[in-house]
Amino acid sequence: MEWKQFLATRTRRVILFTELAKQEKDQRINPSLLTYMFAINLSLASYKNYNKEFAKKLKAEVTIANAISLSRIPILIASFAVAKDRPRLLATLLTVVYALDAADGYVARRWGLGNSPYGANIDIISDHLVELLISFQFAYTMRRIPKTVPWILLTRNVIIDFLRLYNFLKPSSENAEKHPHKAFGTFDRIGRALSGITKATEAIVIPLKPALGLSLSIAHILISFYRALPVLTSKTSQQIYSKLLNKFETASKPS
Repeated sequence: MEWKQFLATRTRRVILFTELAKQEKDQRINPSLLTYMFAINLSLASYKNYNKEFAKKLKAEVTIANAISLSRIPILIASFAVAKDRPRLLATLLTVVYALDAADGYVARRWGLGNSPYGANIDIISDHLVELLISFQFAYTMRRIPKTVPWILLTRNVIIDFLRLYNFLKPSSENAEKHPHKAFGTFDRIGRALSGITKATEAIVIPLKPALGLSLSIAHILISFYRALPVLTSKTSQQIYSKLLNKFETASKPS
């Protein structure tokens, strides 16, 4: 009985969709995506918007720079899988990972092959994932650095990424700067270079010289918080703190 009801409902929806398509006379409607139509309760306007806008946004992110940024994650996972007990090979593979980190930005800026709307966010997220994957591997699998280090870095990244995401998701009516570096004043080239060099040095040297694990991980934490300071103290962040505080005060008031 349940199957009969399902088929009857599906048939009615197909008929209704066909009628709507005829009424709209829109040749761009793709009947093969009926499943999406059912999911949104046959909202034809929403389907049209999805069909055009989502595809455009997705296509805009398919760039060489973004592909380089995201490729670092599977390369990194494979590196630890095959070379965890082979220090020289692991150091070489991690060198490649950090070389790709420099390459994605160069490709985007120099050749214009990665200036996508979400490119900076994709780069930051992939950077943080690479950073945390390496730290957790060094701390828990290889036991080369204190186990507290990856958790300190994770806490720092969660706070910073939350602020950036909150700002990015602001309504467009607020006319706020959405770029993750411009909005928080983190276009400091010297700071970015120091951060990249420190992380790369830690990742490459620790497999070869485990005794330096503690010193290099402390340097990593210090440079990470140095880079976080402009974000935490920026005008954009202060506005976010104020909004969150107002929301908290409003929610805590007795109704």
